[in-house]
Parts: sequence; structure tokens; C-alpha cells
Amino acid sequence: GTVDDYSIGNPITLGLSSALVFILSMADRGRWLLLQSRPVWRGIINAAVGALLILSTSRGSWIVAGVAVIVILLFNKNSRTPLLASIGLLGLVLVGLLQTDRGPIVAHFFDQAFGGDESLAKRTTGRADQWESFPRVFDDSPLWGFGPGFGKQASLRYTTEGKPWHSLYLGIGAEMGLLGLVALALLLGMAIRKGFLHYRTCSEIAPLLGVICFMVIGVSVSGIDGTSGLFLGLSLGAADFSGWHRIRAYRVVEARSESGAKLAAVNS
Repeated sequence: GTVDDYSIGNPITLGLSSALVFILSMADRGRWLLLQSRPVWRGIINAAVGALLILSTSRGSWIVAGVAVIVILLFNKNSRTPLLASIGLLGLVLVGLLQTDRGPIVAHFFDQAFGGDESLAKRTTGRADQWESFPRVFDDSPLWGFGPGFGKQASLRYTTEGKPWHSLYLGIGAEMGLLGLVALALLLGMAIRKGFLHYRTCSEIAPLLGVICFMVIGVSVSGIDGTSGLFLGLSLGAADFSGWHRIRAYRVVEARSESGAKLAAVNS
């Protein structure tokens, strides 16, 4: 917001929090918020947090929510109809918000993010410069980076604006090099695998959505904050039940004792 011509607060904080609740209210018919049998409350929460998501003017949060909607439409069949209804309701909310005094602000940030008249550097608020500069950073210290805590110094040295790295991947690559990126890839890979196994076993998409959204968040922000951690923590709700049910085959071998009586031995 703005107070006495000073901008206060961080749009991504409100945006990601709203996006998380918005996603959970749609995924698996709102089961993770205990809304699976409360369609009215689910619609009210969708409209309320959807309005907050729009008013946050956080373009990164808009993209996170958009990716989640696409994943739900593709893989979460039971949630498609409620999701489409929620999207329609959100469209009505957006039309109403554009008629308020906040409408021009929302339209401005939308045009800045997706309009064709703005330069890439302005649309990404300096993030494009960091991505363009990262190959030089990585080339100078590819294996172990510049060391933990020295990411800001590397940004000051190689980028135009010298801001802290606005990306989880750029920050880890600059500070820990290839070793850090490989460790991060292994962590995210295991989370994706668990989320996919949970989806196949329980038909619940939310844990898989958590890690996918966290990966999208990491493109535009550092991801080292509480709200981003909630998305990653959601993926920890995945459970692998594949080893719970095993079918064993038994072979019965008949034998005779010295007295001629039949004996049976069971071999697994």
C-alpha cells in the first residue's frame, strides 16, 4: 500500500499467502481445508482470497496461481467442475474490482506484466538482468560458487543494479555453484516423486501442487521465507503407500515321513 506517498509492504507476501489458500480451496475439492462437503463456504473463500490475490498486484503470485489452475484442470478430474465455477466467480470479482478506486492500479500492473509495450527489464523489475548476468557468475566459480552469504557481493559485481538475487536458483548457484544446484535438484526431484506417488495412490493432487508451485516461486523470488516454505511443506504431506500391500506366493511341498504319513512344508 501507499502512505504519504511512501510505498510500504511487499506484494509477494500477501500474494503468495492468498494464492496458497486459493489453491487449497480448489485442489481435491477443498479437502485440505475441510471444505469438500461445504461448496458454499468454498465459493465464499475462493472469492475472498481471489480478490486479495488480485489486489496484491503480485505478478509472481498470479503466475503461481495460474500454473496451479492448469495442473488441477489437467490431472484433478474431480475438481474440474468446482474449479471452473470458481474461475467464473473470480471473473465477476475482477470486474467488480476494476470499477473501484483500486481498479486502475490492478490494470496498470497487469499491463506491466503481460502488455507488449513494456521492455523485458521493466516487466520483470530487474530480474531479467540477473538471469542474463548469471552465466558470467557461474563461469567464474562453477563448482562451489562464491560461498554461502556472498551472493549479494556477487550480484553487486556482476549485475547492473546490484540487488540481492531475486531467484532461488540464481542465489544458490551464485553462493554454492553446481554442488548446491545438484543438491537442490535432488531435493525437488524426491518431492516430485513422492507427490506423484501420492497422487497415483490417493488421487490427491495437493502435495504435488505444493512442490510445483514452490519451483515456480523460486524463479522470481529467493523462496527462503515462511510463505514459500508452506508450499514446500505441503509436499511433505505426500505419503508413499506402494509398499503397504504385498502379494506373496506360497509353494506347498508335500513330503512323506518314515511312517508314510503326508507332511506339508510351506516355502515363500
